Amino acid sequence: MALNARRAALAADAEALGERLAPAAVKAVVSRRASAAVTAARGYAEEAGAQARSFVAAHRHDSPTQAAKSAAMRVKRFLDDAADGDPLALGVVSLAGIALAGGGVASLARLARADRRQAFPAE
Repeated sequence: MALNARRAALAADAEALGERLAPAAVKAVVSRRASAAVTAARGYAEEAGAQARSFVAAHRHDSPTQAAKSAAMRVKRFLDDAADGDPLALGVVSLAGIALAGGGVASLARLARADRRQAFPAE
């Protein structure tokens, strides 16, 4: 009996010690991981900012006409890549087509609903 009581007391003491130590350890681990995540995000943000600044600096003196021609050329190349079977370009072009078709169907449905309301006004 005394041995069982001793085991129960030891188990209770070990559980109490674990409850006291575990939150501090968990807090330390969470703090380290959060700090690492913030540092990584800050690095990504700084890199993206540097890329954006270099892009703006490279195109600062472009006229609006040049910018439009450049955008048109990029779209044309992207569509050519899709026609050649590039999976990324093909996927983006397909999704854009589906979105445009969905928008067209939704606008036709709205137009039909609005036309029906005008044809049969509620009294």
